[in-house]
Amino acid sequence: MAPNRLAYLTPGMSAADHIEVMEDPKATYTLRYFDILALGACARDLLAYGGLEFKNITPALDDDWTDNNASPFGCLPILHIESANGKQKTFISESMVVDQYLAKKVGLLGTNVWEEQVIRALYSSIYFFREMFFTLSFAPNDEKQARIDKFVSQFLPSYMASLEFHLGANGNNGYFTGDKLTLAEFILANTLDHVGQQPQEFSKPVLEAIQKNHPVVWHLKTMVDAEPRLQVWRASAEYKHLKDNTEVYYRFTSIKAGGVKPSKKED
Repeated sequence: MAPNRLAYLTPGMSAADHIEVMEDPKATYTLRYFDILALGACARDLLAYGGLEFKNITPALDDDWTDNNASPFGCLPILHIESANGKQKTFISESMVVDQYLAKKVGLLGTNVWEEQVIRALYSSIYFFREMFFTLSFAPNDEKQARIDKFVSQFLPSYMASLEFHLGANGNNGYFTGDKLTLAEFILANTLDHVGQQPQEFSKPVLEAIQKNHPVVWHLKTMVDAEPRLQVWRASAEYKHLKDNTEVYYRFTSIKAGGVKPSKKED
């Protein structure tokens, strides 16, 4: 079925109207994404961290693309934004754009234009690391171990060294830029969570290597995880439900691709 495409410029609203909603300090938010963490995880973390009022709409992974699932390009997530008076609505699409909008909204995109571009660059690079890891989940069984070994022995040390270099360039104060948490630390922590939600065949050697050989990088994750509002969100029944669904989803996706052998319960 062809996707029901959603136009960015809402009929009856001008660009100025959309801007007004996006800049409304009392706006409310709805994240429309599947019943898993994945590409919606960082956005949900940012909403929780910022204390922004939000709710989740979670269509089933096999839902038809009806009016309720309309989007600009036939994919999710979509962040819906409603003005405080409830009279105007707009939305933001594409996970990377949603994350960066929310980061700016909650003060995690730096204090000036230079810091902002550094944070955006780090975000983009860490997102690439995430995608590189994700390819392991779809490796055929006969190539799986070789790909994991190559990732852990070659790509991972080189990439971690790059992150350590930038931490050092900022004075080894525990942050990538400035002296407080930013989206860069958030996406790193979120990415390592994402790694941990994959089957252990892929996730365990990667996470163990980072903790053992790159403790400075791992420390960034612990700082983000310690944020009180984030801890409240991650202790919620809603988050735990999403996390459980995510682990099941990735295991069965990997089995289907031939990257993980099913257990007796999964046959």
